[in-house]
Amino acid sequence: MSSAFHSRGDELRFTLSSRGDLVRGRLVDRCDNPGRPLVIVGGPSGSADHPVIDRIIDTWTDWCAVAAIDLPLCGARSGEKLTELVFGPGTTLRDPFAADVEAQVAHDLRSTAQVLAERGASSGVKLAFVGLGLSAELARGFADAAEPFDLVSLAAAGDDAWLAETAARIRKLA
Repeated sequence: MSSAFHSRGDELRFTLSSRGDLVRGRLVDRCDNPGRPLVIVGGPSGSADHPVIDRIIDTWTDWCAVAAIDLPLCGARSGEKLTELVFGPGTTLRDPFAADVEAQVAHDLRSTAQVLAERGASSGVKLAFVGLGLSAELARGFADAAEPFDLVSLAAAGDDAWLAETAARIRKLA
Protein backbone atom coordinates (compact mmCIF):
# COMPACT_ATOMS: atom_id res chain seq x y z
CA MET A 1 0.00 0.00 0.00
CA SER A 2 1.52 3.32 -1.01
CA SER A 3 1.19 6.51 0.98
CA ALA A 4 2.62 10.02 1.08
CA PHE A 5 2.77 12.55 3.93
CA HIS A 6 3.46 16.27 4.19
CA SER A 7 3.19 18.69 7.10
CA ARG A 8 0.98 21.75 7.10
CA GLY A 9 1.43 23.56 10.40
CA ASP A 10 0.56 21.14 13.21
CA GLU A 11 -1.38 19.00 10.77
CA LEU A 12 -0.08 16.07 8.76
CA ARG A 13 -1.75 15.74 5.34
CA PHE A 14 -1.57 12.33 3.72
CA THR A 15 -2.69 10.34 0.72
CA LEU A 16 -2.92 6.59 0.48
CA SER A 17 -4.02 4.02 -2.02
CA SER A 18 -7.07 1.94 -1.11
CA ARG A 19 -8.33 -0.67 -3.57
CA GLY A 20 -6.79 1.37 -6.36
CA ASP A 21 -8.48 4.59 -5.24
CA LEU A 22 -6.49 7.59 -3.97
CA VAL A 23 -7.64 8.66 -0.50
CA ARG A 24 -6.78 12.10 0.89
CA GLY A 25 -6.69 12.70 4.64
CA ARG A 26 -5.37 14.74 7.52
CA LEU A 27 -4.06 13.96 11.00
CA VAL A 28 -3.63 16.18 14.04
CA ASP A 29 -1.76 14.55 16.93
CA ARG A 30 -0.99 17.09 19.66
CA CYS A 31 -1.31 14.67 22.59
CA ASP A 32 1.92 13.42 24.20
CA ASN A 33 0.26 10.41 25.88
CA PRO A 34 1.49 7.25 24.07
CA GLY A 35 -1.76 5.46 25.04
CA ARG A 36 -4.01 8.12 23.52
CA PRO A 37 -6.79 6.88 21.23
CA LEU A 38 -6.79 7.57 17.51
CA VAL A 39 -10.17 8.81 16.32
CA ILE A 40 -10.94 8.81 12.62
CA VAL A 41 -13.78 11.23 11.98
CA GLY A 42 -16.15 11.26 9.04
CA GLY A 43 -17.87 14.62 8.79
CA PRO A 44 -21.41 15.40 7.64
CA SER A 45 -20.31 15.87 4.01
CA GLY A 46 -17.98 12.85 3.89
CA SER A 47 -15.06 15.21 3.30
CA ALA A 48 -11.90 15.45 5.42
CA ASP A 49 -12.38 19.22 5.47
CA HIS A 50 -15.50 20.31 7.32
CA PRO A 51 -16.15 22.79 10.17
CA VAL A 52 -17.40 19.98 12.45
CA ILE A 53 -14.11 18.13 12.00
CA ASP A 54 -12.20 21.35 12.70
CA ARG A 55 -14.22 21.78 15.92
CA ILE A 56 -13.50 18.18 16.98
CA ILE A 57 -9.79 18.73 16.30
CA ASP A 58 -9.84 21.93 18.36
CA THR A 59 -11.56 20.32 21.35
CA TRP A 60 -10.38 16.67 21.37
CA THR A 61 -6.69 16.75 20.43
CA ASP A 62 -5.53 17.46 23.97
CA TRP A 63 -6.42 13.81 24.81
CA CYS A 64 -6.46 11.95 21.44
CA ALA A 65 -5.17 12.02 17.88
CA VAL A 66 -7.78 12.94 15.25
CA ALA A 67 -7.69 11.93 11.60
CA ALA A 68 -10.19 12.51 8.81
CA ILE A 69 -10.34 11.18 5.25
CA ASP A 70 -12.38 11.91 2.16
CA LEU A 71 -14.80 9.00 1.90
CA PRO A 72 -15.73 7.56 -1.51
CA LEU A 73 -17.47 10.07 -3.79
CA CYS A 74 -16.86 12.87 -1.25
CA GLY A 75 -14.43 15.77 -1.00
CA ALA A 76 -11.53 15.38 -3.45
CA ARG A 77 -13.02 12.02 -4.51
CA SER A 78 -16.34 13.42 -5.70
CA GLY A 79 -17.36 13.51 -9.32
CA GLU A 80 -20.62 15.18 -10.28
CA LYS A 81 -21.93 12.46 -12.59
CA LEU A 82 -20.88 9.43 -10.57
CA THR A 83 -21.87 10.94 -7.24
CA GLU A 84 -25.31 11.80 -8.63
CA LEU A 85 -25.67 8.28 -10.03
CA VAL A 86 -24.78 6.55 -6.74
CA PHE A 87 -26.70 8.78 -4.32
CA GLY A 88 -30.44 9.28 -4.35
CA PRO A 89 -32.45 12.06 -2.75
CA GLY A 90 -31.41 12.71 0.84
CA THR A 91 -27.93 11.23 0.23
CA THR A 92 -29.00 7.61 0.50
CA LEU A 93 -27.02 4.99 -1.37
CA ARG A 94 -28.77 3.47 -4.34
CA ASP A 95 -28.63 -0.21 -5.19
CA PRO A 96 -26.66 -1.79 -6.83
CA PHE A 97 -23.90 0.60 -5.71
CA ALA A 98 -24.44 0.40 -1.93
CA ALA A 99 -22.49 -2.80 -1.29
CA ASP A 100 -19.46 -1.64 -3.29
CA VAL A 101 -19.38 1.83 -1.70
CA GLU A 102 -19.72 0.31 1.80
CA ALA A 103 -16.88 -2.14 1.02
CA GLN A 104 -14.72 0.77 -0.18
CA VAL A 105 -15.44 2.75 3.01
CA ALA A 106 -14.48 -0.25 5.16
CA HIS A 107 -11.27 -0.75 3.20
CA ASP A 108 -10.45 2.98 3.34
CA LEU A 109 -10.87 3.09 7.13
CA ARG A 110 -8.79 -0.03 7.71
CA SER A 111 -6.11 1.21 5.28
CA THR A 112 -5.99 4.57 7.05
CA ALA A 113 -5.57 2.87 10.44
CA GLN A 114 -2.79 0.67 9.00
CA VAL A 115 -0.92 3.56 7.35
CA LEU A 116 -1.16 5.69 10.49
CA ALA A 117 0.03 2.74 12.62
CA GLU A 118 3.05 2.35 10.35
CA ARG A 119 3.63 6.08 10.80
CA GLY A 120 3.43 5.67 14.61
CA ALA A 121 0.16 7.51 15.16
CA SER A 122 -1.94 4.49 16.08
CA SER A 123 0.41 1.66 16.93
CA GLY A 124 -0.88 -0.11 20.02
CA VAL A 125 -3.61 2.44 20.74
CA LYS A 126 -7.38 2.18 20.78
CA LEU A 127 -9.09 3.06 17.50
CA ALA A 128 -12.46 4.76 17.08
CA PHE A 129 -14.49 5.89 14.11
CA VAL A 130 -17.00 8.70 14.50
CA GLY A 131 -19.31 9.25 11.54
CA LEU A 132 -21.81 12.06 11.14
CA GLY A 133 -24.37 12.71 8.41
CA LEU A 134 -23.32 11.29 5.05
CA SER A 135 -20.28 9.63 6.65
CA ALA A 136 -22.59 7.73 9.02
CA GLU A 137 -24.70 6.62 6.06
CA LEU A 138 -21.65 5.42 4.13
CA ALA A 139 -20.19 3.57 7.15
CA ARG A 140 -23.29 1.63 8.24
CA GLY A 141 -21.99 -1.59 6.68
CA PHE A 142 -18.56 -1.05 8.27
CA ALA A 143 -20.07 -0.67 11.74
CA ASP A 144 -21.22 -4.29 11.76
CA ALA A 145 -17.68 -5.70 11.46
CA ALA A 146 -15.40 -2.85 12.43
CA GLU A 147 -12.24 -4.84 13.14
CA PRO A 148 -9.67 -3.47 14.22
CA PHE A 149 -11.70 -0.52 15.55
CA ASP A 150 -12.64 -0.61 19.24
CA LEU A 151 -15.58 1.77 18.93
CA VAL A 152 -17.79 2.99 16.08
CA SER A 153 -20.27 5.76 16.74
CA LEU A 154 -22.63 6.94 13.98
CA ALA A 155 -25.27 9.67 13.96
CA ALA A 156 -27.42 11.20 11.25
CA ALA A 157 -26.86 14.60 12.85
CA GLY A 158 -24.60 14.71 15.88
CA ASP A 159 -25.22 17.72 18.07
CA ASP A 160 -22.91 19.02 20.82
CA ALA A 161 -24.44 16.68 23.43
CA TRP A 162 -23.92 13.63 21.19
CA LEU A 163 -20.32 14.66 20.48
CA ALA A 164 -19.65 15.11 24.22
CA GLU A 165 -21.15 11.69 25.00
CA THR A 166 -19.12 10.09 22.18
CA ALA A 167 -15.94 11.74 23.44
CA ALA A 168 -16.64 10.36 26.94
CA ARG A 169 -17.08 6.84 25.51
CA ILE A 170 -13.81 7.10 23.57
CA ARG A 171 -11.92 8.40 26.60
CA LYS A 172 -12.97 5.29 28.52
CA LEU A 173 -11.15 3.16 25.93
CA ALA A 174 -7.71 4.46 26.90
